[in-house]
Formats: sequence, C-alpha cells, structure tokens
Amino acid sequence: MNRYLLQQKFFRIVDHFDVKDDRGRVRFVIKSKFFTIGKKFWINSPDGQEILYVKQRLFRLLPRFDLYQGDNYIGKIKRKLSLFVKRVKATGDFGEYTVKGNVFAWDFKVLDEGGNLVGNISKSVFRIADTYTVDAYTNDPVIMAIAVVMDGIFHPRH
Repeated sequence: MNRYLLQQKFFRIVDHFDVKDDRGRVRFVIKSKFFTIGKKFWINSPDGQEILYVKQRLFRLLPRFDLYQGDNYIGKIKRKLSLFVKRVKATGDFGEYTVKGNVFAWDFKVLDEGGNLVGNISKSVFRIADTYTVDAYTNDPVIMAIAVVMDGIFHPRH
C-alpha cells in the first residue's frame, strides 16, 4: 500500500495539488489550466513528465471524465445516480473500479470488479484548503485521478 497526501494550494486561481508520499516527498503534481471549457487536469511526475490527462465530457446528465495516456484513451470515470451513497464507476484498460462514498462525500472506498479494496480516499474536514489522504493498493495514477475527480464532482466550490 502507498499512502499519499493530496493538498490543494490555497491561493491559486486554478486547481493545483502537490501529492506527497508518507515520507513527505512529492510523488505527483496535479495541475489544471485557467481557461478551459469543462474541467481538464494533468497528473505529472515531479520532473514534469505527463502520466495521465483527464478531460471532462460536457453535456451529460451526470459528470463523466475521460482518461488519456498521451494521445491514447485508456478509460473513463463516471458518476452514478444514487440517493444517499455517493457512487462513481471507473472503467478502462486498468479494469473496472466502483467507488462508494458516504453521504457527505468525505470518505470513499475504491473496489475492483471482485469487490477487493484497491484504494481509500478521505477528505480532511477541518482544513482551509482541500486535503485528501489517499491509500492506493494498485494503479496509483488512476486512484489519484479518481480522487481529483471526486473533489471536482462533490466539492466543486472549494
């Protein structure tokens, strides 16, 4: 298991997360641009190499985000209609993940097709800037993408 801390920069016009491991080293940098139609963000290595590009599909009843490695489409993350439990499904070359969250959208479990736990995403409630603890058991960049998409879907004003 790898534990990460996603901490959004507080005084930024665009989303920017430095993702640090449990030893405080930056492992990923997540950035977006100011003027885009729909949400778009890049997950980069600390030296600036693009790992994943995530782009929101517009004109959908429920939010959907497409994942790319370079120019190659590798999957999607899509919100599912649910009353009390926050649900998202991620499917693609990496397999199929179901994400289930509590009613406040503060804690999420990421499960694979067999129901095995592959990640946990928890939002720190008493912080000025959005801060998430992410435990990834497999496919760390995709779990990071899911965490940022969850922030965009369920906490868009922060």
